[in-house]
Amino acid sequence: MKTEQNFISFDGVSYFYEGGESPAINNINAEIRRGEFIAVLGANGSGKSTLARHMNALLLPSRGRVLVNGMDTRNADKTMEIRRLVGMVFQNPDNQLVAALVEEDVAFGPENIGLEPGEIIARVDAALRVAGLENLRNRPPHLLSGGQKQRLAIAGALAMRPDCLVLDEPTAMLDPGGRKEILSLLLNFKKERGMAMVFITHLMEEALLSDRVWVMARGRIIADGSPRQVFRDTRLLDNAGLEPTPAALTAARLKKAGWDLPDDILDLDELVDFLCRL
Repeated sequence: MKTEQNFISFDGVSYFYEGGESPAINNINAEIRRGEFIAVLGANGSGKSTLARHMNALLLPSRGRVLVNGMDTRNADKTMEIRRLVGMVFQNPDNQLVAALVEEDVAFGPENIGLEPGEIIARVDAALRVAGLENLRNRPPHLLSGGQKQRLAIAGALAMRPDCLVLDEPTAMLDPGGRKEILSLLLNFKKERGMAMVFITHLMEEALLSDRVWVMARGRIIADGSPRQVFRDTRLLDNAGLEPTPAALTAARLKKAGWDLPDDILDLDELVDFLCRL
């Protein structure tokens, strides 16, 4: 149901890449509400990235329409405003870093929308502080580690003060420690700013942190619900080419071996808690 709380709406959206016989996304009808955290899961080729690029007019629908805060993404006069409201962060931060110094890279977006110098400085300082890069502001981006580069890409998006941040597998190139740091950074900023967040991932553990999960397969959203609702449906996950979380797999093996465990254990803390109470 569409309400004034919906920030991004997909209305019968399909998209064909040039020369493609089948749509990359097919008849998508979905809404993203203000302030919520949606995780989008799916195997490679399921349409996740194509869907993400429709959220700030990087791609325009072949059929249907996408509305961002009531603005149709096909309206070229609204493109800049839409991209100010919806920030994008991609898997490889090198594709987003454009300046010679860290602070210059964060300032790039605010400068391009014509903000006053004082406002630009304030936004750069705040974004660097949130991203934990204050001490690296004068370092060239190419000298940063992979995790630091991803933090810089996020800082650049945050400096635009978006109402929604869309992240396309931003932790895919990081080790487990780096993934944990980036997720903590994003969740803290989401809580502070109250912004919506769309997190494209193939890792079930990351999706557990969301308010709502979309599972994609063959260009369609085949499930939309809370992580617990979606992840207990093992047949659906198998159909989407996804595996249960490691904790769920371990619990299933223990249950098969005769342990009295519930069917909906999803994370390690839950598993340990139940085992300690047996």
